[in-house]
Amino acid sequence: MTAVSRTRSTCRWRCTSFLPRQTPTATATPRPITILVDDFDPQPYPGKAVYFYNRLEGDRGTINNSAVSWGNGQVTTTIASGTSWGGVWMSLNHPLREGLALDFSAILPPQIVPPYQSRITSLTAHVARGTPGRTIRLELKDGAELRWKGETILHGGHRS
Repeated sequence: MTAVSRTRSTCRWRCTSFLPRQTPTATATPRPITILVDDFDPQPYPGKAVYFYNRLEGDRGTINNSAVSWGNGQVTTTIASGTSWGGVWMSLNHPLREGLALDFSAILPPQIVPPYQSRITSLTAHVARGTPGRTIRLELKDGAELRWKGETILHGGHRS
C-alpha cells in the first residue's frame, strides 16, 4: 500500500472463501470474509519504539524516506522534503525475507484443494485526513511485478 500525503488509514482486504459443506464432493458455496491487514495501533516489542509488522505478521515500512508515525489506529505519512511521493508499504501474508508470493486467486496454503481456496476480491483503505490536491495510490505487487493499482486525488477529510 502506498499512501501519499498525510493520511489516517485502516487497511483491510476482502476475500471470497469457499467453505466445504457436509462432504468433500459437494459444490463449494462462496462467502465473503473481511480480513484486517493493519489497524496501525502501537504494537512495539518491549524496549522498542516501532513495530515493523502488520496484523498478519507481514512486514511494513516507509517508501522514499517518508516520515511516518504509526499508532493510535492510524499511520501519518509526511513526504520527505525535495520529493514528490512517498508513503508506506506492507506485505500481506509473509515477511519479505521468506520470498513467498501471494496468489490472489488462491490465498490459502497449497494443501487446500482448489474448490475450497479463497481469493482476494477487493481492497479498502480509509483516509481520515488527506491533503487536498495530493494523490493516494494503492498498489498490489507480486515481488517487483505490479498486479493492480488504483489512485485518486484527495479532497481533504474522510475518504474510503
